[in-house]
Amino acid sequence: MDSHRQSLATPADLKPLMVRALDAAFMLQIFRHKLPVLADTPIRVMGCRAHAGKARSALQQRKLRVIYHVFVESVESQKRHYKLLGTLPVTPEFLSPELLECCRAAQGHPEQ
Repeated sequence: MDSHRQSLATPADLKPLMVRALDAAFMLQIFRHKLPVLADTPIRVMGCRAHAGKARSALQQRKLRVIYHVFVESVESQKRHYKLLGTLPVTPEFLSPELLECCRAAQGHPEQ
């Protein structure tokens, strides 16, 4: 599947941002840099796939959605697959301490 496929409804001024967000190799490097810092135990990010989400309401709000499939391996060689929803654009303040605390509280949830 072409990971750079984007919706025809993507606003023209947001297309460069969407192309970067759908670039699996680019996002893999970001996940490899950011996710181990957030994990409770050492992990290695092994792979990433990305595809555009389809949400008319998001486009009406000038937001883009991307679904990431991230493949992670723990130091015990346990392999996990996570689905992450990306919404963009966001402000630089998006990754606030409050959001990070909420993410940590969600760990272990059955729908993880």
